[in-house]
Amino acid sequence: MKTYYSFLRIILVRAAVLIISCNKTFDTPLVNMDPEVPVNMTIAALKERYQGYGIFQKIYDDITIAGVVTANDRSGNFYKQIVIQDATAAIPVLLDGNSVYTLYPVGRRVFVRLKGMMLGDYGGTIQLGLDSVRDGEYLNLGRIPVVQFDQFIVKGSFGNTVVPRLITPADLSTNIKDPLQSMLVQLEDFQFAVRDTSQTYADPGKEVSAVNFTLRDCGQQSLVLRNSSYASFAALKIPGGNGTITGIYSIFNKTQQLFIRDTGDVQFLQPRCGQGPAIPITIAALRQRYKEESIALDRYAVGGTVISDAGSGNIPFGWVVLQSGSSGLMINIGSAVTYHTGDSVVLNLSDADSLVNYGGVLQLKMNKNFEQPAPAATGRTIVPVVRTIQELNTALELPLGDARNPESTLITIFQATAEPGFFSGIHALQDASDVIRLYTQEAAVFASALLPPGPQSWTGFAGSNNGNTQFYLRNTDDVTGFVPAVPFTALFSFTGVSDKTGATDPTPLQEIPNLVIAPFKAVGVGDHATAGGRFSFSGWPTGAINGSDVLSGAVDDGRYYEVTIGPSPGAFLNLFQISFTLRRSGTGVRQVVVRSGRDRFKQNLPVAVDPGNKNVQVADENTFRVSDASTTDNTGCAVIMGTAFMELTEPVTVRFYGFNSESAGGTFSIDDVRIKGSIR
Repeated sequence: MKTYYSFLRIILVRAAVLIISCNKTFDTPLVNMDPEVPVNMTIAALKERYQGYGIFQKIYDDITIAGVVTANDRSGNFYKQIVIQDATAAIPVLLDGNSVYTLYPVGRRVFVRLKGMMLGDYGGTIQLGLDSVRDGEYLNLGRIPVVQFDQFIVKGSFGNTVVPRLITPADLSTNIKDPLQSMLVQLEDFQFAVRDTSQTYADPGKEVSAVNFTLRDCGQQSLVLRNSSYASFAALKIPGGNGTITGIYSIFNKTQQLFIRDTGDVQFLQPRCGQGPAIPITIAALRQRYKEESIALDRYAVGGTVISDAGSGNIPFGWVVLQSGSSGLMINIGSAVTYHTGDSVVLNLSDADSLVNYGGVLQLKMNKNFEQPAPAATGRTIVPVVRTIQELNTALELPLGDARNPESTLITIFQATAEPGFFSGIHALQDASDVIRLYTQEAAVFASALLPPGPQSWTGFAGSNNGNTQFYLRNTDDVTGFVPAVPFTALFSFTGVSDKTGATDPTPLQEIPNLVIAPFKAVGVGDHATAGGRFSFSGWPTGAINGSDVLSGAVDDGRYYEVTIGPSPGAFLNLFQISFTLRRSGTGVRQVVVRSGRDRFKQNLPVAVDPGNKNVQVADENTFRVSDASTTDNTGCAVIMGTAFMELTEPVTVRFYGFNSESAGGTFSIDDVRIKGSIR
């Protein structure tokens, strides 16, 4: 009987041991200590041996590294791998098993025997595994089979702590040997975009394998967070606050990425950037916040008086300039500006708004959902500061955040002369001290008006554009000496011409105030028109052969069409362009040039043709060249008049010379001639 009970006791003890063994979660050593495994290389030294992207390297040396597990597959956000880290660096180890976290929990130290393993990379993140595996056009590392875990990995103590390294995105790089790659890192004052706070961490429906989010701090620094749709937290809602985030840093094809272990790594428990009561701030103080890098703002209230004129069009769409005291700021509202010059405006800012350098101009960029508040007052006046151009240029060289920089403030320059021409585009504006670029947008309502001649007073605001200082008028009231010119188009339709009319167009002339116009005349060619409704004559110089593009003729100075136009006494004439329709008969002229009396008809005037017209081309020396096959109307022919035809006080004659006709009986006709200009 005693023997029976002794035998029963042995069975019960063994059963208890077996039950305990079957229920344990982790394979932990009986004593929490590291085995005596010699370590002869750091992780950083190992990664330094890697030669570059896609250059996988078999390890033949007896090398052992050690590190503490910082990430595993427990949440499913890391797939069949662990990440280990020592004091120098970190590296993922690829394992072909499931629930490897039970063997290698976070905090366990492991020793990795590298002989027989392979060093490779995945999109630029260096990894450890076995032989390479071809996946289509890509080369990947193979994973260590379960049966070989203990061959390569020796388990050590557990409960070791790895303190995340506190970093900013500026500390990171896409260098394949960046020591921060695969390390446990932490970032402070980060948050998800507002639009993402209604999303889940990933796609629980698994229509996509992973989801990327952009994290930003209050300074608009950003980093990609990548979450697997197979992670246990994929269906959880993203937090809407601000705070710290911890994770494993990696790169994939130059994209910087962060992977969290679980949602405990996301501690966004603080108010978002810009939440809380609005803080009053001056434009000067706001500008001083800019430190040569774009910066997201806090919840500020900033006010000023509008000094720009959206209605004139000499400012980009959605932009407005505010000034308060001696400081100003360009605001990009992003939608049609409803403010007028002199409106007093207070803008409430948030972290979605930012200060940016836009081509050399400091700009307050409002968020896309910004709504323009009503003006707090209207009719306010900002008195411009008088500066010489030299003083202005020097001050504009100051940093954008310097309160002494006069950018976007109202300035008056006395006794400055602008380069002649239309307001549109860039013109030199010069006083006795220096030169600055005067810029007017093509869309400005006064773009086609002429700049006033001689020394004038100019009021506007200034800034830089890609290294060049520029001055901007708001409208023509900002410059003295400006007299508005009246645009006109003189049309010659030749409706009175028939095959019985003579060399002068009998069509009644259009009456335009302060403009004197003479009718078209044909000189040195046939004595009567060859067709009705257009100015068409024969008798042009020959030199072309039907069906050939060889042209041997030349202009005859005695054969041409001419028209004369001039200002009334005391008026000033500006000619911009002459457009017309060109036509030839089957044996008519193949080339046409246009000249003027401004240089005694010596040089051909610049010409252009509508790109849609395939029958007429602009040949060398500003010559219209007509296709041999063309015998119908060719529209879109134009003569560009240029600055020599500005501020004319005397009449000017323009001549059209046809030549290289295929026969003396061939014709050259013009029609629908439109002379565009302005008169003042």
